[in-house]
Amino acid sequence: MKESKYSDEKCAQILVNVEIWAKGCQKHSEYKFLSRDAKKNLYNITSFFAELMYSYHNQSPDQWTETALNNILTEIYPYNLLVQASYYKAVEPVLTVFIKYLQSINIITFDRAQTLDNQLKKSASEMLQRYEKQNINNNTKNKQTLTTTTATANNNFKTKVALNDVYEGAQEIQDALASLMHIDNESFLHFKKSGRNDLCPCGSGEKYKKCCLPKAFKVDMAEKSTQSKVSPSKDKHVPTHDQWSQLYEVAKNIKLLAPWTFLRETDLITIMLPWQKEPVYCSVIGGGGECFGVGIYPGYESINGFYRMLNTSEDKFNEMLGFEQTCLMCYYGDSDELSPQDRKVLKDLNLRFRGRNEWIYFRSMEPGYFPWHINSEQADLLIQALQNFFAACTHLKDLEVNFDDDETLLRYYSPEKKLWVNTAVKMPPIPEVKHRLIVDDEKLLTKLKRKKCNNAKLEFELMYLPVPIQENETDRPRLPCFLLLADKIGGKAIDQQMNEDGEIERNILEMLAYYIVQFGRPLSIHVRNEHVGCYIADFCQKIGVELVENKGIPTVDHLLENMMTFMLKELTGQIDIDPNNSDN
Repeated sequence: MKESKYSDEKCAQILVNVEIWAKGCQKHSEYKFLSRDAKKNLYNITSFFAELMYSYHNQSPDQWTETALNNILTEIYPYNLLVQASYYKAVEPVLTVFIKYLQSINIITFDRAQTLDNQLKKSASEMLQRYEKQNINNNTKNKQTLTTTTATANNNFKTKVALNDVYEGAQEIQDALASLMHIDNESFLHFKKSGRNDLCPCGSGEKYKKCCLPKAFKVDMAEKSTQSKVSPSKDKHVPTHDQWSQLYEVAKNIKLLAPWTFLRETDLITIMLPWQKEPVYCSVIGGGGECFGVGIYPGYESINGFYRMLNTSEDKFNEMLGFEQTCLMCYYGDSDELSPQDRKVLKDLNLRFRGRNEWIYFRSMEPGYFPWHINSEQADLLIQALQNFFAACTHLKDLEVNFDDDETLLRYYSPEKKLWVNTAVKMPPIPEVKHRLIVDDEKLLTKLKRKKCNNAKLEFELMYLPVPIQENETDRPRLPCFLLLADKIGGKAIDQQMNEDGEIERNILEMLAYYIVQFGRPLSIHVRNEHVGCYIADFCQKIGVELVENKGIPTVDHLLENMMTFMLKELTGQIDIDPNNSDN
């Protein structure tokens, strides 16, 4: 008899059983006749199918009916499952062997197995036809909108990177993400979102864009910093010869001073520039003996990003936070880290360096963008900040600054004394700048709040991927923002999206709203930290979903680890994503 009510515990038990049966299925006499793709996707196909049969029809494998099987394969798969054709072609042979195995161990009767097998052949044929038709439509749309070319390899995951490794386009990255289903039984199977002009999946009869698509939201900027942000993508003017000359002069002096030998990365020098409303914070890198440099963090929002990276130092994906920083960097690196632009500047200044960690170059960091060359406005800020940083460091021996006791060396200009003052003070409180995403579409919120709670616990992540996309050589390369929604209990990805249009807030709400329309309200959503939580805190509060921060997102971490490992290998030519390659 069919279950009357959905249960997370029941679903979890079904998936545990399916995993056991999938392993046993490999001993079935007909398993050896399966193709390489079918064997590779055996567990993915059986577990995903079993999960949908229970989610949509409350049927465990011993209760499967031909009507439910037909509905899942012909109505759900072709329109909502984004996978390669090889996966679709493997569905029928895999489920055929799986059903026969279930019959052999008396999970289902012989007659039921025969009925399901007959229906499977009919449904699988119709599923493939609908998938191919849908795929042709999607490809036609993609060809009309695709303007970027294929990406090339990125061999450097560090924030400190050479500009020779800039990429044009993201299609290869998308292909790599789609190929993740072939890694260690981990799958990025997910439900595709309706088009803006498609009928809304909630059944209202209205277009998606007028019904459940989040279409009215705003970012609360009440707490926004008054400090002018680092905005290299807006100022196209390159530094003048005089600016470059001043920059390299102070940078050489700092190199001789070697502040990383007596300062740690967490020790901050605070500078109050007279024309800046907020402090400029300076930090060194290189205490470990590599990647020497000085970071300039202008204003509260910028230093908030710095502290966010420090506070998650134990996180395995902490290095990705480097792409969320707003700062200016003076690096002392190696010759191969220089771009042609850097070499031209050095040639114009008649400068030469030799050896490791001796070559000086400058970069600007901005969330969502690849580390890039500085412009004239940033050069002015860097000159003033580095000159005052150098001067402040020369007073450290006289001032006994106790950085361990949360002190900072504060340097400021005194109009009364008409001179710069250096003093050791307790670090003043740093206002936390948050940009909360506010959802004010009452119609949408009411619709979502009425959905029943499905008791699911989800994990949500937002991060920039280190894969620069540059459509033409004059534009600053962008970094795609990767959104991931996962089932905390089931350990699987539910939805994923690589955002390249800059509308991150809208895409987040679309992802969450679509999930709720399809499956109901989750019990809770877990995020890595408060920074990610700010994007969905208002949304969760208004629809009655618990937001959990800083308690870990192990499912997301596991999926991301597989994704990043695979992407790096694929991009560096260490792996072939061709599904017919048995070495994958």
